[in-house]
Amino acid sequence: MNQAALDFSGRDIGHAKAHQAADRAGAEWQAVAMEALRTFAKSHQQFTVEDVRKEFSTIKAPTDKAWGSIAIRARNAGLIEAIGNIKVQGGRMVATLWRSRVHTHQTEGAL
Repeated sequence: MNQAALDFSGRDIGHAKAHQAADRAGAEWQAVAMEALRTFAKSHQQFTVEDVRKEFSTIKAPTDKAWGSIAIRARNAGLIEAIGNIKVQGGRMVATLWRSRVHTHQTEGAL
């Protein structure tokens, strides 16, 4: 096997770890988490996965990395798009800033 076949970018490794964490969480958790992200995206124009996790804190996964897999699935489904990175509040890490592609604008007095 040549060396190029063994090289992975940091992003690819991060995605693989996120998918492994989601697999450990199980299909039921993934479905609930995906619906939570979809619901959040409908009411927020921009957000991080951390924002979703805080809003839906009762949806527990073995690790927070599992939520990364949900964001990737949502992006692939066309629900959200990455628009940049921001520093995570109180931390040293950066997070992807997502823009909702399903945000619904609520007008005052609407039913």
